Parts: sequence; C-alpha cells; structure tokens
Amino acid sequence: MDAEYSPYMAPLSQPMIQASALHLLNIKVSLSLDEIVSEFHAQWSSLIEKVKKTRDRVYTLMTPAVEKQAVSTDWLMNQLAELSPQNRRVSHETMSRWRDQGLLYYNAHNRPNYDSTAALMILRVLDERRIKGWTPTQKIAEQEPRWWCWRQDSPSSPIVPTPVPLPGNIPASALLWTTWAGAAWEPDWLPVGQLGAARWGNTRIEKNRLLWGITEAELMQWDPQVTPLGKMVMDAAPLAQHTLATLSLLRLAVPRIQESIALSQKHV
Repeated sequence: MDAEYSPYMAPLSQPMIQASALHLLNIKVSLSLDEIVSEFHAQWSSLIEKVKKTRDRVYTLMTPAVEKQAVSTDWLMNQLAELSPQNRRVSHETMSRWRDQGLLYYNAHNRPNYDSTAALMILRVLDERRIKGWTPTQKIAEQEPRWWCWRQDSPSSPIVPTPVPLPGNIPASALLWTTWAGAAWEPDWLPVGQLGAARWGNTRIEKNRLLWGITEAELMQWDPQVTPLGKMVMDAAPLAQHTLATLSLLRLAVPRIQESIALSQKHV
C-alpha cells in the first residue's frame, strides 16, 4: 500500500516519508509506512498537501542554484542552516554520515544529487521544531528507491507507482510522470511547466545527444494524431522523431499530471 502514496511525495524516499509522517502526525510509537497510512488515513491528504507546499518552496529556492550549477556541499549546508530553527548549521561529519546512511547522493565530487538535496531541504522545512533528529535514523538500503513516480506502459495499461531510479525492465515506450518539477533538473526528464515532469521509459545517446528510445510504431500507438506528421518527417532524421515524441509526451503528460494533482487534494 505504501508505494501507492509515495509518488505524491516525490522526491522523498519511503523512509523519509515515514520519518516525516511520524513527526507531523504526532505519532508517539514507531509504525511502518503501511501502518501509518492505514491508521491515519483521514489525515493523509493534509500531510500530502503540506509536503507539496514545502516542495514548491524548495523548488523555488533551488532552481537558481541549479541553473548556475552552484549546488555544492557548502551550498546545501548553508541552505539547511537558513531553514533550521535557530539557524543551526549542519557539520561536515553529519553530511558524511548522511552520505554513508544513503540519505544524500553525489553525482560527482562536491556535487550532491539534486533530488536528494531537495529531499533533505524538504525534511528540514517540514520539521519546524527539532534542531536535531529530523532525518531517518536507520541506514537506507542501496536498493531502496530514491523516490517514486507514476507509470503507464501503454494507453490501455493501468497506472502504477514506479521507483526511481527506474527498473531496467521498463518498456522503452512506457509513459512516466511526476508532480515533482525538480525531476526535470535531470536531462532524461522533460519539464511540464511547473506542474511536474515527464519522460518516456528509455533514452539513447546519438552523436552526444540524448534522444527518446521510443520507436515510430510505439509513438503512433500512444498518439495516433502524430501519424500524418510522422509520415513526412520521421524517416528524415532521428531528431525529427525525438521532437515529435517530445510533443506527444507533453500532450499526454499534462492531463495525467493535472489528474494526479487533483487526486492529491482529496483523501487519496
């Protein structure tokens, strides 16, 4: 059951969702995420809404730094201090512990992963009182998803929660989307305004350019209206097919993201 709710709280991992839920719902005993969802179902939508508002704030804070490629360990430490009660600064030892614990990922030296950076900032804002102890205490398994999105393998397939990083067996033509706009900071996600982000299931690199891995036949199955255009340009160049796939992706993703936002505002 817990995976069903996790996409609403991207980019938080399930251990992060559990930690924030225990605190925000003022639960005094340790419960699994499934137990929290089951026993506190009535409060769940208000928790999702609080995470959404906090996520929007963090996205606004991070975007200028992402655009300038200025997100570093020191930048994150400074941001956490500003967001913390009493402007408490996190130590380098704590940052190293978070990295060992699986809470903070790095793409390169001194370049923390954007999603895990945002997730820590979201957790810090959510916990308005505690100076310490606002992150999960357990070591997170390497195979634990960093966050969750929604996925549909074909126009007639059911919509299912899917972990990120994506499993290797996802069809190249699967449609994936999230209400977490920061996903588009990574090159394999397409921004959908500030509503969220979307992508096809697979990508490929051709002449140092990232292209969608969906085939012409698969694209036309998803979006029959692309057929007249496809006959004119798809065979001309891979970039033409990529462009059409991007246009179809936007058209397909927008109503799905809007529906996900609407559902998050109800008792899901």
